[in-house]
Amino acid sequence: DLPSFPTRRSSDLVAKQDAAHRALAAQFSGRQVEKVYLALVHGTVKQERGRIERPIARDPVHRTRMTARLDAGRAAWSEYRVVQRFQGFTLLEVRIGTGRTHQIRVHVSSIGHPVVGDTLYGAPANIEGMLPLGRYFLHAHRIRFHQPSSGEAIEVISPLPPELAEWMGRLAPTV
Repeated sequence: DLPSFPTRRSSDLVAKQDAAHRALAAQFSGRQVEKVYLALVHGTVKQERGRIERPIARDPVHRTRMTARLDAGRAAWSEYRVVQRFQGFTLLEVRIGTGRTHQIRVHVSSIGHPVVGDTLYGAPANIEGMLPLGRYFLHAHRIRFHQPSSGEAIEVISPLPPELAEWMGRLAPTV
């Protein structure tokens, strides 16, 4: 249900001139760039789609963490949709409208579904029957912006890295 845009490989995303760099930076700061991530989270996310709209602030007790449990903080929103369900896990596509520190990790944890491998925000250190992942299961999957010189809408897609695809391939899908 999304419009079709020319697609490029992630290696093509480079500003070759200062003016282009400034124009792209303005799109980012003006929130005109669509950023979509893939996240494998713990548990079964009940809703097929959802929006998490909670402010994010530095955790006053654990200063290395951010939190969505305070009324204070910077406004942030993340929208998700379920891509695939596994026994004990859900693969989400997450679109962010703001770019706060640890935003996706904080938001999905705040609804009880931490990102696989993210022990800082509540994921278990070990998963029975699985080798340790060695990283978070969070991947910058797609970005959409306008080319500075022509205004053409450009979409860049980055496939899931082999180590994440392989790890996910060991999971049992739900029926």
